[in-house]
Amino acid sequence: MTDYLDTRAGWRRRQVAVKWRSIVSIFITLVLVLAVFNGFLKVSFSDYFGRSTIAGGIVVAVVNSSPGSLLIFQDDPKRLVLARFDDNLYFATGDPQRPTKRMLDIFNLEDGQRMRNAVSATVKIPVGHYLNVSDKEVFPTEVGFFKFFKNMASVATPLSILTRGELPGVEQTNLTRSDMIGLWWQAKSLSINDLVFVDISEITTEIVLPGDEKVLGIDSLGVVRKLASFVEDREILAQQSLVSVKNASGVAGAGQLAADLMLPLGVKVVRVEAADTQQEKSQILVAGGESYTARYLAKILECDIKTQPDVLDAEIIVVVGVDFARRYQL
Repeated sequence: MTDYLDTRAGWRRRQVAVKWRSIVSIFITLVLVLAVFNGFLKVSFSDYFGRSTIAGGIVVAVVNSSPGSLLIFQDDPKRLVLARFDDNLYFATGDPQRPTKRMLDIFNLEDGQRMRNAVSATVKIPVGHYLNVSDKEVFPTEVGFFKFFKNMASVATPLSILTRGELPGVEQTNLTRSDMIGLWWQAKSLSINDLVFVDISEITTEIVLPGDEKVLGIDSLGVVRKLASFVEDREILAQQSLVSVKNASGVAGAGQLAADLMLPLGVKVVRVEAADTQQEKSQILVAGGESYTARYLAKILECDIKTQPDVLDAEIIVVVGVDFARRYQL
């Protein structure tokens, strides 16, 4: 028979331990931040921590694991999601010389930014970040996922972030120290019940090649549907801004790709059309103040926001420039 008093005492001890870990974590963070302010680290605060590159409350990062995977930090509801691909599935390239490639070709890219952009263009989900991990085979398993979470939420992680700019088990990333601290703080508030493991390797479709040859390919629409609840942003859904896309890149398909990347977030894209003139840099045009949706889109499209009086109050115009087409190698 279970001793109620012993069980309750054990529960209290665990609660105290959790509180102390939180206090120690905060103490470590404050001490190191104060060290920066007091000049122990001979760089400015902004240079050292970097500007946040995170849009809203969701972080989507591609991981060069084997097989490749997506890591999603979701703020509302609070969840950490790992979605695992099948490296052997094909995707259409649009290149008549080589009409298909395998997903493995993407995850083998040494340049993390190119890997991130290639996954975004293929899966039609805006991937903002990349992680090159040290243990590629273990990471995309449930055991590896739990290990990453445990290390991520550790009280020792802020020290690694602030002194070396590193996350546990990650060799290279485009997350800034500011981003990492925010994600560590978020991971600290999660429990094992907030971890979601999603296998998207079986979401497939047939790709028909010249000569009626068929290969098994990734179904990007199916993947978006599967991951929609993890990547859509509640504030964007609530604002219901009307977004028009103007393709000023001079490259066919660039405007539609931009629209495709916005749709999983909950953005209402009402129009995609060609612009009258070509433009080097992408822009977001708004009538007055910068809305949450406009700021979010500016982050994922890596462009500036400009006020333009003839834009309607509830409208956002996304001008897709040559830089966008170049980034996604269209």
